[in-house]
Amino acid sequence: MKKCIASALFFLFFPFLVFAQTETSTGTGFFVSDNGVVVTCAHVIEDAAKITVKINNTEYTAQVLAKNANTDLAILKINYKNSNHFKIRNFGNSSLGDKVFVLGFPLSDFLGSDIRLTDGIVSAKSGMNSDQNYFQLSAPIQLGNSGGPILNSSFEVIGVAAAKLNEMAALVSTGSLPQNVNFGVKSEHIGSLSGSNVKFGNGNIKSMNDAVNAVVQVICYETVEQSFSVRIVNKTGYTVYYIYVSPVTSDSWGSDFLGNEVLVNGQTVNVKLPSALSKVNRYDIQIVDADGDSYTKLNVLITPNSTIEFKISDLD
Repeated sequence: MKKCIASALFFLFFPFLVFAQTETSTGTGFFVSDNGVVVTCAHVIEDAAKITVKINNTEYTAQVLAKNANTDLAILKINYKNSNHFKIRNFGNSSLGDKVFVLGFPLSDFLGSDIRLTDGIVSAKSGMNSDQNYFQLSAPIQLGNSGGPILNSSFEVIGVAAAKLNEMAALVSTGSLPQNVNFGVKSEHIGSLSGSNVKFGNGNIKSMNDAVNAVVQVICYETVEQSFSVRIVNKTGYTVYYIYVSPVTSDSWGSDFLGNEVLVNGQTVNVKLPSALSKVNRYDIQIVDADGDSYTKLNVLITPNSTIEFKISDLD
């Protein structure tokens, strides 16, 4: 299973501007109602064949309710009843120097899956080239922060973390190295994207702990999981009662794939591979006969329409 990767590691938005998306195509989102409505950035989910929202190590398949590439915003929906959600505050009420906080999952391949908090101030009320859809902030934004909430001191969303200045490109062009130049989409664009079928809540965030519980990781997959099957042929001379197929990276055999059926000598059965596909498509396969004797093949490369034969010589 290969995760979706953006068309370039660094999405260009304006000259020298890069979107904050990770190599593993993960981003950040946040709840805006109590029934699983999530706001994120449009570029986080661009070209994704499958989108999930990760909560407490469980991934929920997401439906795209609305998306606008011009404002780089998207609204997702998952089948989940969340306890915390944010109130959207119009950015127009913000002033230069106002304190802001950013929550998200930056550089998760390096930093891990824990949520991260950065803080700063509103640095400018416009983005690159005075773009009025965006504002500038000093709170650091890294790859993977895209789609995360930018909060004021009352834990209200005033923007969505979207981009940062590409320091190296600016250095090559200008001869100077800019520092900590980051941008968010103004919050008023969230409401204009919602559509008639999306109802925002009034918000119930009273603390940073509440805020953390309303922020989620968004994961993009390039292709939907393939359901390969492997044909297992019993040539052991015995009746097989159990079959186990496990990715080579797993420490456990997992569950029996034969169920209540039996595989008599000379017969073939098609076994669907585990949903958590091995990245190298290599699996350990074991069958067990009526006497408890096991026959095992390790590190087997499985491709579509593979056939694996077990013979008496495979007895462990």
